Amino acid sequence: MRTFKLVNANGETYDLTVKNRSFMHTVSGLGYGRETEFYRIGERFATLSNYLSQQEVKGNVYFGGTDNVNDYFTFTKFCENAPLKLLYNPGNGEYLRDGFINKIERSDGENIKGAYVTFICTTPWYKSVNVFNTGIVSGGKKYNYTYPYQYSQFIANTVIIESDSYLPSPMKLVIYGPVVNPIWRHYANNKLIETGQCTVTIPANHKLVIDTTSIPYSIKEYDLANQLIADRYQTSNWNTERFFRLKYGINNITVSATGASNISLGVEAQIEYASV
Repeated sequence: MRTFKLVNANGETYDLTVKNRSFMHTVSGLGYGRETEFYRIGERFATLSNYLSQQEVKGNVYFGGTDNVNDYFTFTKFCENAPLKLLYNPGNGEYLRDGFINKIERSDGENIKGAYVTFICTTPWYKSVNVFNTGIVSGGKKYNYTYPYQYSQFIANTVIIESDSYLPSPMKLVIYGPVVNPIWRHYANNKLIETGQCTVTIPANHKLVIDTTSIPYSIKEYDLANQLIADRYQTSNWNTERFFRLKYGINNITVSATGASNISLGVEAQIEYASV
């Protein structure tokens, strides 16, 4: 059975497929549209721009419990804790979309049986794919991370991630210290696509995160508890591309650094789709 869920800013989940409490049905907006501009040349047209349109997912939420007034009130409070993620499983895996509930419509009455909800999207659909290069010894210490990563085949200082989407997909590259002046390279289908570099020292128990999953893109240093240490954008080499998005096919992300032979790294990817 297909399922819908919401995740709020605190990471809490609200299930929208519970028939005796809250059930989302008659859903629209699961496809996509494009905004395209053309330039006429004689009897032909050249494409000037071609982008996915911002989408809205709409549906009715039925509150069928015995205390549907409070169920509705609980739902609206949950939606106010934004930004939100909409999780959709059509039967072939879970896909996500970021955004906000920007409209909830209902009529007055003691028994609230339904509300019409509009979720405005700030991203396309995406699936999370996380890969970590494990078993690497760095600075004499073997790290044993317990994050929910897949484990890449063992190639020193490299993670391999496959994208089955033709949309360029954002990612976080996580480089674990100790590293000095790291350089990162992106190969797609065995071709070097882009590089990045920072003139910075990241100590042990810290990490450098190069992030294209949020706007603006960023390069920041964190500790292993995800506490921000410093913005490292100004230390980056502006003659390099720095910020990567995954291509269709096999993506190899490789990291090197001054004096380092083994480096721990991970890729947290959001593989995007126009429709699912």
